[in-house]
Amino acid sequence: SRPLRLVLGELESTRGIRLIVKPTVTLAGRVTSASGGRPLTGAHVAASPSHASPEADQTVGDRTDEEGSFKLTGLP
Repeated sequence: SRPLRLVLGELESTRGIRLIVKPTVTLAGRVTSASGGRPLTGAHVAASPSHASPEADQTVGDRTDEEGSFKLTGLP
């Protein structure tokens, strides 16, 4: 596996990042400040399958801890 680096500005979000993973994979990572690399606590990280219907919310999300770490488990 290769790490994915994504840089966003303050209060900026993004959509449309496409990762192809096996079912039930766990995605884990760390969110840090672009200026200084400090861990960001409480950042919301979420993923949903590209085939998800609008009626069925299959989004899996987590908030970063005090070290900026997150873990998304149970991805469909």
